[in-house]
Amino acid sequence: MAALGDTSPPKNPRSDGYGYNPRCIRRDISNYLTQRDATTAKIASLITGAANINAFQTQMQANNGVHPAGHFTISGDPGSGEHSLVSLCI
Repeated sequence: MAALGDTSPPKNPRSDGYGYNPRCIRRDISNYLTQRDATTAKIASLITGAANINAFQTQMQANNGVHPAGHFTISGDPGSGEHSLVSLCI
């Protein structure tokens, strides 16, 4: 089943969180985030411009950083209907 927009996954049946609890696979199928946050120039600047590992990690993990952009575009959940989101429930 494929649906546009937000879907609510079922509640986990076990209180310890280890019960069967299928999730929808969500993709931002637009290239908005990669063009904004994961450009070659931004990645190169991150690698070459960070003064130390703390600055590198902080910039990479920021809300508009290259790390979240990859997750949100490929297999993450941006939690927003702002862009073209498709939810696939198997």
